[in-house]
Amino acid sequence: MILTGLTISCIIISFLLILLFGSLIIHLAAKLSFVKNATFKKAVKACLVTAIVSLIINIIFLFVPPIGPIIGFFLSLIVTLYILKSIYNTGWIQSFIIWIMEWIVIIAVVIIITALMGVAIIV
Repeated sequence: MILTGLTISCIIISFLLILLFGSLIIHLAAKLSFVKNATFKKAVKACLVTAIVSLIINIIFLFVPPIGPIIGFFLSLIVTLYILKSIYNTGWIQSFIIWIMEWIVIIAVVIIITALMGVAIIV
């Protein structure tokens, strides 16, 4: 019984940490993309909605081999761009720039954390 409660607590804490860091990254990406009305509240909303919708889409298309995961990725991308477009009141190009900047920030953070941990990055 204690193990179940601990597991649920860890899942909730992990979810909240992922939501926090994901929101920070989306907020930074929106700021770097020069979105005028980029607030942290909108970033949290975008992070939560895109994570849930993308998860559902990818789970559905996971069971359609061999091309299902590829279709799931592109459908998730289109839905993510639409969600960013709707939440930030921008166009498709601006939402695509936010998405690209989000991945650039993620890659930069991973490289910095990896370097700080002393792990060699082999290219």
